[in-house]
Amino acid sequence: MICRVPPAPGPRPALSICIPTWNRSARLCTQLLGLVPHLSDRVEIVVVDNGSSDDTLDAAARIAADHPAARISLWTNEANLGADVNYLRALELGAGEWLWLVGDDEIIDASKLAEFIEKLGHSSDLAMLYMPDWQISGIEPPLTLDVQAFLAPEVDMLGHAFLKIGLVAVRREAAFSMLRQAYREGIGDLHAYGFLTLGLLNAGSKLSMIEVPGLFLYPEPAADHARGPHTVRWNALQGEMGAWRSSEKMLSNHRAAAQAREVRLRLRSVLHLMLLQMAHGQGGSPRTVLWALRSASLRQKPIGLAIAALSLLPPGIARPIAARIVAGATSPPPIDEAGY
Repeated sequence: MICRVPPAPGPRPALSICIPTWNRSARLCTQLLGLVPHLSDRVEIVVVDNGSSDDTLDAAARIAADHPAARISLWTNEANLGADVNYLRALELGAGEWLWLVGDDEIIDASKLAEFIEKLGHSSDLAMLYMPDWQISGIEPPLTLDVQAFLAPEVDMLGHAFLKIGLVAVRREAAFSMLRQAYREGIGDLHAYGFLTLGLLNAGSKLSMIEVPGLFLYPEPAADHARGPHTVRWNALQGEMGAWRSSEKMLSNHRAAAQAREVRLRLRSVLHLMLLQMAHGQGGSPRTVLWALRSASLRQKPIGLAIAALSLLPPGIARPIAARIVAGATSPPPIDEAGY
């Protein structure tokens, strides 16, 4: 790993904004330019580039040089080591009391960071941002949940959102207690950072729900983000299955409840994504098919068996059949891409 811009000296920051990035120079620069002019010495920015081939490094370095008062460090891997390694490295390099993993395309209102830090200071080792449009019955921030309350079916939305990049902050000391296991077991799931947060929940840490209205600014989606309901993305299925495996593995003290939640949250999307992949000629993974069949309810098993049979056919035969099934689906489940 190469340090392009070293961390600024000074007292320990309260918050590290940890930003993994790769080949998205324009988006990263938009984000940084919105943040760095307004930062105090209580906030540092840690950017970890995953071996970009565009001008990400040079552009970010220029922004750091133009704003010497901002606490910003810039690191790069000499080659792309995969998303999971980059996520964990970004968190590992943060020096703040709190580590906040943020996507390189999130636009943050820097004027809200002081409120965010204040609310983090009253939190347990884990803090989750409550979004104003969730309106979950029984959840009214500020609120602290134990793992049983977190796994209750009434708050399933939290289980889906918990692994989204940008929605959970963790105390550095607590995160580091799980870091070795995250590196050892989490690489390849696209949710290695969840090994830190889910592991702490499993070990008995409480989850503080906090709300900071206006912290995220949401611009109109870029043209290359516009996707129809039947468009497959290369790692959507990997992300769903990675979240599933991470939850079951790291919530080992509550495995039955964790598995039941993942079936409720993801099985329908997993089956739909498998069909989408076949419709695009990508084939079906036997491991994923077996996983889906094992977890499916009796009502869902015929669908899983049909997909399993399709996965055994040559792609030239399976592809048009899967495409017809997908085209005939009246209400495919939403495919949420954030966090993968």
